[in-house]
Amino acid sequence: MDARKCAASYLSARPRTEKQLRDHLARKGCGKEDIRETVAELKEYGYIDDREYCRMYFEYGFEKKRGTGRIIRELKDRGVSSDVIECVYSSLEYVPDQYEAAMSAAVEGAPPPDEEEIAEMPYEERRRLAARTGRRLASRGFSQDVVYRVIRKLYRI
Repeated sequence: MDARKCAASYLSARPRTEKQLRDHLARKGCGKEDIRETVAELKEYGYIDDREYCRMYFEYGFEKKRGTGRIIRELKDRGVSSDVIECVYSSLEYVPDQYEAAMSAAVEGAPPPDEEEIAEMPYEERRRLAARTGRRLASRGFSQDVVYRVIRKLYRI
């Protein structure tokens, strides 16, 4: 199979990392030398750029109200190096406040009861609601300290 055609087809759907492209070409049966040449050519023309991919992925993640922990983990899973991630993260123009983003995600997901309802609610019920909210926020990649701050604020625990 022609590595260039296969790569063009794969990249036409959406941006990919260098590792994703290399893995895809290997799965399609392309030779190591063809993969190396194709990747080098596509990098030269700017069709593969892990830094730009990383920047776009951070913006996408922030838009989806994900925590930086999850975004970084997903970028690493896609083959972006820690150095590139760190460099791009430090150069971002806008990084939302993680506490505010987590609070917004918590309220958006399942609005907590108002303060009067919480005051009347049994402690165990508040703990169950807080645990559910905590799990949801943790799965979105927010750090433990941010999750605990949000839970304390919402459920007075």
